[in-house]
Amino acid sequence: NDGRRGKGVYDRVMASASLLSSRGVLFGATVTVTSASLEEVVSPGFLDALSRAGFLFAYFCVYAPVGDDPRPELVPSAADLNRFHARLDSIRPSAPVALLDLEGFEGKAGCQSRRGLVAWVDGHTGCLHPCVFVPIVASGTSIYEKRHHARLLEVLGGDFMDAFRSARPDSFQ
Repeated sequence: NDGRRGKGVYDRVMASASLLSSRGVLFGATVTVTSASLEEVVSPGFLDALSRAGFLFAYFCVYAPVGDDPRPELVPSAADLNRFHARLDSIRPSAPVALLDLEGFEGKAGCQSRRGLVAWVDGHTGCLHPCVFVPIVASGTSIYEKRHHARLLEVLGGDFMDAFRSARPDSFQ
């Protein structure tokens, strides 16, 4: 996490989790799977740390190199993802937190957002996300900016959404 988000971010997240837990809030984590993190995020040490901090679930999403600082080298290969999903399936019954994996679930039907069939608009910011399960967005994707009748279509056909659709590994289709 610190490698992508900055030094100390992981510690701040864990401190915030402890505070939420101490106040009785139910919460989980979205965990980004990269070529650099795919072993660590399903390690007993990491999952135990989540459990100790009060996380009830870990939702896994695969890194997509879009946004202001895309890093294509972090996209896991199809072989990496197959290895990750096999590991995830093997540890799921005994994991200390619930393990959720939309990529694996959608593997049977394919990613609807990658196909351009779905997208999610944050009602507060107006930003278009490629998928409700993928917590990424790039600048310039708000449908509230430059308001006109075709703004949504403009954002859907823009560079951000094109990059998302083309950069995702097609390991399950």
